Amino acid sequence: MLLMNALSLVDKKIIDPYLQFRPYYASDGTFANLFIWQNLYRTKFAIDEDFLFINGGCEEHIEFCGFMYPFGEGDLSKPLYKIREYCLYYGIRPRILGITEDMKNELQEKFPGNFIFIEDRNSADYIYLTSDLSSLVGKKYHAKKNLVNKFLEEYDERYSFSDITPDNLGEVFEYQKKWMSRHENLDAFDIEQEAQAIKIMLENFEALNGRGLILKVDGEICAYTMGSEANKDVFVVQFEKADVFVKGAYQFINKAFADRLKAYKYLNREDDMGIEGLRKAKLSYHPAMLLKKYDVVWAMDEK
Repeated sequence: MLLMNALSLVDKKIIDPYLQFRPYYASDGTFANLFIWQNLYRTKFAIDEDFLFINGGCEEHIEFCGFMYPFGEGDLSKPLYKIREYCLYYGIRPRILGITEDMKNELQEKFPGNFIFIEDRNSADYIYLTSDLSSLVGKKYHAKKNLVNKFLEEYDERYSFSDITPDNLGEVFEYQKKWMSRHENLDAFDIEQEAQAIKIMLENFEALNGRGLILKVDGEICAYTMGSEANKDVFVVQFEKADVFVKGAYQFINKAFADRLKAYKYLNREDDMGIEGLRKAKLSYHPAMLLKKYDVVWAMDEK
């Protein structure tokens, strides 16, 4: 039986090699994301017979419990059996969450007819070419480029950039508090959970290998963004906040951060959670790919 454990920072060096074992572009597959959201999702992990197992929601909210795809090399039937065994032992419906198209294809090829796949559009990740977000070249980015130019016209010689470092983490903390106070109309649960994740990210910024950027106007922060590496090709932008009354601030910091991340071919800007406005905004940047994700259940358990 799998023995699942809570995540701690010392586990990063153990878990990272498994997460990077195969090309995995999903935002779920970064240690930083797993770590900063573990309080909400009750994330646990185990290493068993050279496979990494990760689950969430299996303590207080059993109906939402699910495992990630097992990461490792070897016969997949063994880790899949262990996942199902664990779930059935605890009276949980066995399922695997957030698998990508290549994982789906692997299961279909190796275990034909054994699984049912349900696409979760709200969890699909938006993945962009870094060069597109950095250059904003072409008619499709005309509106974004205009907003960047308007920012420059309004705030030329009044703005400055700085990387997020241990020396200015306190400033980001304070700005985040101000941003929250200006957005009290948002769902209280969601904004509090996100604020907690941001706090954990900032408190452990160096240990999580975070990278971020601050935009200031007249010496005051008006936007910040930050994230972490998924692999050598993909960087995940986890958070981006800006003052809406500073026109073009969101577009300007988005472009500037992409400029600094040119070593990565892709930027993963995560999912839209089914929020119509967020979906529209993410689509307006014309993703190079919409990374589909599926929930998976055993066919035998659906009879």
